[in-house]
Amino acid sequence: MRTFARVLLVALVAGLAYVVYFTFLEYQTASRQDLAELERQLSVARKACVEGPAAGPSCAEAARLTLEIANRGRR
Repeated sequence: MRTFARVLLVALVAGLAYVVYFTFLEYQTASRQDLAELERQLSVARKACVEGPAAGPSCAEAARLTLEIANRGRR
């Protein structure tokens, strides 16, 4: 009976590790895609800031996106 309990415990731990690993992998992939989209938006906002007025809304958007990317990099 003790052998059965040990096998059951190992199977439970392996199943839990499997779920946690693939959940984390899915989150990480989604996070990379979000970060790539933010970087694309930042590129567009920077270009508009350089071409437009110095303190225009595109410059404020570029600053906001820069902070958002920096905050996501810390996580």
